[in-house]
Amino acid sequence: MNDLEKKKLLAAAMAAFFILPMSGCFKTEEDVIAEESANMSAETEEYHSVGETISTDSFDFTVRSIKYYVEDGAYFILADVTYTNKTSEKVNLEASSIMCYLDNEMAQQVTYPDTDYVDTNLMLNNSNINPGRTKSGLILYVSYRDWNAVEIQCNDVIVRSSMVLCESITTSSKSSGETAETSETDAEPLFIIDTSSGTFHRPECPQINSIGIAHLAESHNTAEVLISGGAAPCEVCRPQVDEGGLQQ
Repeated sequence: MNDLEKKKLLAAAMAAFFILPMSGCFKTEEDVIAEESANMSAETEEYHSVGETISTDSFDFTVRSIKYYVEDGAYFILADVTYTNKTSEKVNLEASSIMCYLDNEMAQQVTYPDTDYVDTNLMLNNSNINPGRTKSGLILYVSYRDWNAVEIQCNDVIVRSSMVLCESITTSSKSSGETAETSETDAEPLFIIDTSSGTFHRPECPQINSIGIAHLAESHNTAEVLISGGAAPCEVCRPQVDEGGLQQ
């Protein structure tokens, strides 16, 4: 092998050792976009519970309750929310910016409800909130008969619950032309739900005393329905077991 052949062989070896491994260190624009998309899809959203106050740099947000009811054959979701302005400037809070999703499908907000159940004076209307001030009110959304998960979203804050953990309100109308009445069902609740943990208890369970009243909700569903909806039975009172020791 002459000197020229040796130089060519050495140059090829150096290229293989230094240049080829470095080729993978340079990303094209397509590579960067693909990587960012993969990272975004890998991120998981953080969900909060009903009754929990979520604190951000600019505001505090609480969904105090989520209820659902039927009136004249129409289905509705009623959210009771609280918003506190933590900035140094006045904030224009628009009710339409607080959105509701039922099983990932956006629910339509009712701006001026024509309903006998909701007091329009308590509705959360568009308003200016001064620094340090709090605004509370109700927001009504059009629902449908069957859904599982409900989410109330304010900016990047998401409060999530399920149908079995929400309070059901029974409405009944009088004769035509008279004002409709709203009443809770007369039957005693079968279970008490801790909406912060998703655990349900017997009404006489001693664990209920340690739960904040803001996180308590009554349920007339059976244990089977609650469990299928994601609720967990209390390990102390074992509400999924009847008096005879059988699974309900």
